[in-house]
This record gives sequence, structure tokens and C-alpha cells, in this order.
Amino acid sequence: MSRMIYVPMLPTAGRYTAWWASEFEKEFKRVYGEVIVLGKDYLFNLNIKRENEETFSNINNSISLEAFQINEYLNLELRSDDVLFLSDLSFPGLFANALFHKPFPGRAFAYCHATSKNAYDYFQKSRNIKFKVETAISKLFTKIFVGSYYHARKLDKWFGADKIEVVRLPHPPDSVIKKFPNKFRQNKVVCVGRPGIQKNNIRLENWLEKQLGFKFIRGVFTDPDAYSAFLSNSKVLFISSKEDTFNYTIMDAIACGVVPIAPNKLCFPEILHPAYLYNDGEDAYNIIRECLTGFIPVPHMLCKNAVQSFYRTITSIM
Repeated sequence: MSRMIYVPMLPTAGRYTAWWASEFEKEFKRVYGEVIVLGKDYLFNLNIKRENEETFSNINNSISLEAFQINEYLNLELRSDDVLFLSDLSFPGLFANALFHKPFPGRAFAYCHATSKNAYDYFQKSRNIKFKVETAISKLFTKIFVGSYYHARKLDKWFGADKIEVVRLPHPPDSVIKKFPNKFRQNKVVCVGRPGIQKNNIRLENWLEKQLGFKFIRGVFTDPDAYSAFLSNSKVLFISSKEDTFNYTIMDAIACGVVPIAPNKLCFPEILHPAYLYNDGEDAYNIIRECLTGFIPVPHMLCKNAVQSFYRTITSIM
């Protein structure tokens, strides 16, 4: 039976990456005879925390992890039937370069969360150069997995349509996101997006607060229980992202009984029914009012089946 060589990204407290490493390893073990997790010793000894709220992951620790993984890979005796899975193609994006020096003999796959093609990305200042690097790296892989057709359309021209596979994202395990019993939800509207211009339209949020007559409650959490309890005490999750390829907070909100409201663009029309999408401030105001009066129930994700079959889908492809 073939081996899986799994290259996890840095787990960060309060982000979905905190559980990706362990969950993917567990799911891969159901299919592959052996799962080798590169960087596991590094992760075991790392005190994972969130240092910069505006970045997806700690930069220095991410680079150190990938350097550790590269060293392990270069010293690994590879087999022709090995399967490689890289859990983040582009951030920080160092590991894949090792494949130029030690080509992978089997089938190689990578998940692409963003790339510098995304608006307001971390690599915004160097996006034209960085995206050329990412495009070249994509040629090393059999398939690139993405979370939405919106993201796939952005990458098709550069990576090639036959290279991209839309597989969505896996649902958080019950141990991470859980609904706390709460009959009286005190928080009317909450925002939990990562601070920064990419995930927040502050002008729109301020206008809505003025029209509605109350402040939105903004929370950033590193503890999953505190995060779940906060959502379980909330009625509406408001998303004002200017860029998103798949918004995990929608899954979290629905699991905790919260109504998510998002822009009618980017990846959101693939995830939520039009009743939960707004085109402008007036739309958002009306939907929020309806949600608070109980006329709009907690939705089901349009891509729920794909989310539930995520692991089965990617292991089948690989």
C-alpha cells in the first residue's frame, strides 16, 4: 500500500490550522498504509500562539517549520508509489521549491488557500513577482485543490483549468466547534473576521451600526471553547470581507446556531442562499433586521454535501 507524505502548515491558535494537522493525519491513516508527517517533531515542541492578528500565521515560525520540513524531505528515501500532500501551496511557500532539487517520484498534490492573486493579500506589495513563483510551483503538482469555484476561476488562467480541483474545506471536528445551549442570545450582531482591510469593510460596518442604533461586537479568540461560547451567545454573524475564497466562520456560525450574512460576491454565493447575501448597505440593514426579528432561520450551506465528503473526495482523487 502506498505511503502518504503529509506536509502540514503551521497550526495557529484560534485558526482552523490549529486542528488541520491532526485531523488530516487521522483521515489519511484510514486510506494509506503509512502516513509520514513532515515537521511533526518541530510542531510537538512548538508553543503555538497568535502573535499578529492581521496575518494568517506567524511568519517566523512558519518559515522555520518549512525549513525543518525541507530538511526532513531531502533526507527521506522516496518510493515511486508515494503520495505527497502539501496543505498550503503559497504561504510562506518555501517547501515546494525543494521539489526542484529533489523531484517527487509519485503523485503530488497541494491545497491552495489564497495565493498573491488575492486582493489585499499578505504579499500585496510583491504580488506580481510572487504570483509568477506560485505559477511555476503549481506545475510541480498533479492537482491543486481549492475551496471555491470563485477561487478556481482566478487561478485557471495561470495554473491551467485541468490543474485545479474544487473540493471545498473540511468541517471542524465536534471537539473544536460546538454549540453551547443558550436560549437567550445576548449578542445581536458579531464580527469575528481577522483584523485588517481584507476581512473588514469598516465604513460599511460603522454605517450599519449607526442605522441600527447599536454597536457590533467584535471578538478574536484563541480558545475554541471561548469562541464557540461567544458564537452560541450571538444572533447574527456579519461578514464584510473584500476578499474571500472560502470563509470558515460561516461553518462555525451555523454549527453554533448563528445566522451568517455575507456580501453577494466572491465565494459567498456558492455557500449561502441569496436570502443571506447583501448587495449594499441597505440590503444588509434589511437582512439584519429580519434576522433579529426571527424571520430568517439559521441556514444550511449550499455546499454542505461537498464539505461533509471532503476527505473522501481528496483521497479518491489522490
